[in-house]
Amino acid sequence: MGMPTETVYGLGANALNVDACKSIFEAKGRPLTDPLIVHVHSIDQALGLIDHEHVNSDKIMKIFSLLAQKFWPGPLTIIVKANLNVIPSLITAETGFVGLRMPSCDIALELLKVSGLPIAAPSANKFGHVSPSKAEHVYNDFYLDSDVTILDGGACSFGIESTVLKIVDTGTEN
Repeated sequence: MGMPTETVYGLGANALNVDACKSIFEAKGRPLTDPLIVHVHSIDQALGLIDHEHVNSDKIMKIFSLLAQKFWPGPLTIIVKANLNVIPSLITAETGFVGLRMPSCDIALELLKVSGLPIAAPSANKFGHVSPSKAEHVYNDFYLDSDVTILDGGACSFGIESTVLKIVDTGTEN
């Protein structure tokens, strides 16, 4: 499904369903080595998707929480170790890391809340094409060879991809 966010339209599917996520890769012509961003409706939902066992939880979680509280909802994707008991490793491109984002677009947030699911949603375009900022852009990329439903939310207010930040534990104390 093509869904609006404040940044660009995303091609969304249930992030907990490996077959649904495979359909994103197939529709976009996206290589399996390119991970998918997962959209959430709350910080609490995001926390359930993070691996708390294999990271320095206190340090990483403090940084994650501070960033999420300050910049979510909004155009910031935070990459952290994924809870692979929940998130399919396909989404992480077998890296063990997942990009999480809470969009500020009212339509996207409502979709996330009503579904109750995290939604994997990279840009809704064929791989290598310009990211779509309008529903018609999504239609133009997919109408010939994919059965994609598009939720038209008008033009994206931000219009470019989110900022991406990765939090890793370097093992040093500072």
